[in-house]
Amino acid sequence: METTDRITYLKAKHRVAQIKSFYTHILVYALINVFIITAKILNNLNNGETFEQAFFDWSTFFVAMVWGVFMLMHAFYILILPMILGKNWELNKIESYMKNELQNKTN
Repeated sequence: METTDRITYLKAKHRVAQIKSFYTHILVYALINVFIITAKILNNLNNGETFEQAFFDWSTFFVAMVWGVFMLMHAFYILILPMILGKNWELNKIESYMKNELQNKTN
């Protein structure tokens, strides 16, 4: 019984760490991209562009868009994939591989 409780605790701790890392990723994404976009707009304004030209320049949001794709992949892995696979998918796979390994050793 204690082993099951320990495994449950470790899985929950790992899951919380994954979610925490995702939230940290969102915060870093937002802070850095605000800085990059602001710097890019100010640079474009100093080069003689109007605010509209500086703001709607493709390169202003390029980093945010590329990084955003990776953010979406991270969100899928952390938030959506566990819902698709189910709560016990990982434990079931581990048990299945262990069972196959034991059968291969006995044969």
